Amino acid sequence: MSSLAYQEYYTKDDYIHWEGDWEIVDGVAYAMSPSPMVTHQFINMKIARQLDAIRGLVICDA
Repeated sequence: MSSLAYQEYYTKDDYIHWEGDWEIVDGVAYAMSPSPMVTHQFINMKIARQLDAIRGLVICDA
């Protein structure tokens, strides 16, 4: 990925020519992290389902 020359604010035209995943929020450029692999998302979903299943079994007196 090429580095960007620092500017205080960036435009849509700047963004179009960048390599990699970037987003612009109020003119400020942010490098985005890559999306998780499918296997990672599958494991996360399995864990979430298990936690959801036991949520109703736990009694909290706090």
